[in-house]
Amino acid sequence: ALVLRRLAKLILENKSSLAHTESHMGKPLSEASWDIDDVAGCFEYFAAQAEKLDGAQGAQVELPDDDYTASIRYEPVGVVGAITPWNYPLLMASWKVAPALAAGCSVVLKPSELSPLTSMELGRLAFEAGVPAGALNVIVGGPSAGAALSRHPHVRKLAFTGSVPTGVRVMAAASTSVTNVTLELGGKSPIIVFDDVHMDKAVEWVMFGAFWTNGQICSATSRLLVHERIADAFLERLAHAAQAIPLVSPREIGREEDTGTLG
Repeated sequence: ALVLRRLAKLILENKSSLAHTESHMGKPLSEASWDIDDVAGCFEYFAAQAEKLDGAQGAQVELPDDDYTASIRYEPVGVVGAITPWNYPLLMASWKVAPALAAGCSVVLKPSELSPLTSMELGRLAFEAGVPAGALNVIVGGPSAGAALSRHPHVRKLAFTGSVPTGVRVMAAASTSVTNVTLELGGKSPIIVFDDVHMDKAVEWVMFGAFWTNGQICSATSRLLVHERIADAFLERLAHAAQAIPLVSPREIGREEDTGTLG
């Protein structure tokens, strides 16, 4: 827990440089900065969970027969493989790395080859914070690296965030070693707009859902179902709002409504 808290502190101390590097993938600097705060918060949260886990070790379980005793003992599952996407490079890495380290597991992290730099910096900061050498390993590469990690017999847990087709391949590769797999895959999230809505508020939320991180997130609004009585008026307002989106360089601070140069 102490090491994870030191890592969270180092992340905040390096927030400016991490946010600038994170913005290389195309999101505005303001959004990248918010992500770094969430990354630090993630390590803080799992530091607290590590303390709770340690306190629960050896807890006695009440049995109906006094001739027997039982207690709870938590053990690390083993090596964790983490494969993360390009759209939230450091945040997705923290969601996988922090709980694994808190549970006492070593981690092999493979970030997207399109945006690996902040994950590499995470490895350096983790070592500086006191994470033992070999406990967090960052490898860089494309599909072949991900495939090798997915099928490696010594990896006992895989966590993957990405597309459905790639998730299918990850699970198939992991099945040869009966590796436990967690998949967070793409979605087709709808927003349903009824005819009694506050029109401007509804447009505002649809814009947020559709264009946050330029729509390049698994929970982005990719389907819009509008009541036919208000469809024309709603779509007219939505089109006007979309045409007015400010486009900024990722290096600009930007506002919440700004959009970066993602492809």
